[in-house]
Amino acid sequence: MAIRLPKYSDRGFTLIEMIVTIAVAGIIMGIATPSLLSLNKPLRDGSLQFKSQLSLIRSKAISSNKAYRLRPKAVAAGEIARNFTVEYAANCRVTATGGTDGWQMASQLDLDLPPNIGIPQTPTTLPVIGSITNPLSEWTGKSICFDNRGILDDTVPRVIVKDFRGDNKAKIVAFDITKVGNIDISTYAESTPSTFTLIPLSSQGNPDF
Repeated sequence: MAIRLPKYSDRGFTLIEMIVTIAVAGIIMGIATPSLLSLNKPLRDGSLQFKSQLSLIRSKAISSNKAYRLRPKAVAAGEIARNFTVEYAANCRVTATGGTDGWQMASQLDLDLPPNIGIPQTPTTLPVIGSITNPLSEWTGKSICFDNRGILDDTVPRVIVKDFRGDNKAKIVAFDITKVGNIDISTYAESTPSTFTLIPLSSQGNPDF
């Protein structure tokens, strides 16, 4: 019985087939690119990380019946504060570090923001919004502390997180923190160097990054 070998064709793609394939690939890339770009928003990602971290340490303070605080790790003058450590103690007024009665490290809760996202070392002038009457904001040598009832120690009612290099719509994110731990986020565009304009909330009431 004769064995039939498979037939192979040396016919390649036609010009029309190649053009159609390239056109389809271009359409797919055109649809996918905006979605991929929307994922690359370090200011948004870092801001959501920061907000989640504040909510987390407040919950830890209540559940453990201790004070928890978030503060920047040591940075040199002029550098961006983007690495933060979490500590706990009996109350927010404790001044000592370590020992039986001092602040204890909770290293598993430490926070590192994305590159070029951090808190300015110098005050940033923003328009006054809501009940926040101090438009100057910085965070040097300070901390955000919640006591064992989850009440904010009145030290830093507003925190500024800035995008130092990005070209996204928002350049500044302001966190306004209430006594009971509610956090309002406002975003600002940089209209001129060091002049920031509040970006209205989206139609769904969300901050616009």
